[in-house]
Amino acid sequence: MAGVLVLLILFALVYALCYYLYKTYIYFPSIKNEQLRNRRVIITGASRGIGEQLAYEYSRYNCRLVLAARSIDLLKNQVAPKCRSAGASQVECVEFDASKEQACTELIEKTVGFYQGIDILILNHTASVYEPFFKSDISTNIQNMKRLFNTNFFGYFNTTMSALPHLNQSGTNQLPSQIIAISSLAGACPLPQTAIYGTTKHAIQGFFLNLARELRISELYQGRVTSTVAILGLIGTENALDATNNSLHMFAADVQKTARAILAAGIYGQSRLFYPYFFGLIPPLYYIFTPLFDFMARLGN
Repeated sequence: MAGVLVLLILFALVYALCYYLYKTYIYFPSIKNEQLRNRRVIITGASRGIGEQLAYEYSRYNCRLVLAARSIDLLKNQVAPKCRSAGASQVECVEFDASKEQACTELIEKTVGFYQGIDILILNHTASVYEPFFKSDISTNIQNMKRLFNTNFFGYFNTTMSALPHLNQSGTNQLPSQIIAISSLAGACPLPQTAIYGTTKHAIQGFFLNLARELRISELYQGRVTSTVAILGLIGTENALDATNNSLHMFAADVQKTARAILAAGIYGQSRLFYPYFFGLIPPLYYIFTPLFDFMARLGN
């Protein structure tokens, strides 16, 4: 019996390695220019990291962009000019505080004012707290949880609710409008020092995966709007690398490849994307081998 179990584990590991190599270095879904050309795209958290790279990737398809972030100077002086150089047909910048419901509504209203509609909504902004949960006192943890939920979850939720009528109006069965919510592996299974941050990402994944189903079965939205959750591991952005141990940097995924995978997932209506792709194996393995994970976590402490 033990021998069979070992063979199954070895088979799973070899399969996972081959799948990872194929998906990372060989396979890439095709993206045709007509699938994105001139589409109206909102990207929140566009001033740096994966949001910035997404702005450049959509620019290559001559999209009309609305870039939203707190750092309006970065958007106007650095990101927007590069987007125009990369091919964006129009770029507008909006100062955006996702923790405020009014700001979420105004972002949608301004976009409709710029372009008379919305085709793609990318929710990428985030706030984070990386520390052991009990390093802070209870009052601080409560404040941090509320603050991160206001930005990470309700910032996504409120913006989506304001955008849905416009997305539905723009989408067709042949070319649906898209909602893409950027999340983290910390929202798929518990990771060290991410109790508060990971909880908000769990909420994002729970809502947008349910939304994907509701959009499919609703007579009002059926076939015209899709919802995608991109669950990312370690990506080689400056902020991500600064927040992680140097020994893990070799495992960081390429930023451009990550952005292109997100584009493709949105185009093909994929409800959930794990990137790097092999990270999709981690949540089921976690739940299967929870006792072993818990034991390893105790050893780490």
